[in-house]
Amino acid sequence: MRIKGSAAAPARVTGLQLVEPSDDRMTVRWDAVPGASHYHIFRSVDPDEPPTAHSWVGRVAKSEFLDTGLNLDTVYHYRVAAVSVANQQGEPSAIAKARTGSKNLAPPSPVPELGIVRQAPHRLMVCWRKSPESDVARYFVYRSTRPNSAGENDPPIATVSPSGYYLEHFVDETVSAGQTYYYRVVAEDWASNRQTQSPVAAGTSPKTKP
Repeated sequence: MRIKGSAAAPARVTGLQLVEPSDDRMTVRWDAVPGASHYHIFRSVDPDEPPTAHSWVGRVAKSEFLDTGLNLDTVYHYRVAAVSVANQQGEPSAIAKARTGSKNLAPPSPVPELGIVRQAPHRLMVCWRKSPESDVARYFVYRSTRPNSAGENDPPIATVSPSGYYLEHFVDETVSAGQTYYYRVVAEDWASNRQTQSPVAAGTSPKTKP
């Protein structure tokens, strides 16, 4: 249930532009609306899809939004609506459309929500949420006992194929009991564009019982 305030909704957004489209992202810009607290951005590949929660992709306070994780050579349609402090959404803008690039040059985005699950003295599970890009071919898992390196200068300890599930994982069965390890995971797409940035997750394997 949404409780509406008595204040009028903001005016309709105008001046919508899609700039700098690449193979996996583009910037959405529009004219600022007086009295707007923030803006809702809607995106769809279907020009007839209405701006609803299904096509909502972001909320920003400024009149610019960087949309990432897009597919190659695809036409996207955007609309933007201004929202007041009282959560009154104004009429969505007219549609603006643009096509992403057809040549795959950008690496996948950094993996989100990297974490470690303690399992046994000689086993740790590394988990992360799958990358949003549809062209991810593999994940490389790096490990170190040094917190500031996390293995980026060493060969990966594993290569993991995407499972298609919401969460990806790798079970490391070569750890020592009672040791702290630091893990990084980077994604690579089918064009061999590999991400270089990764969060670092630390996990300590349980000690063996005396």
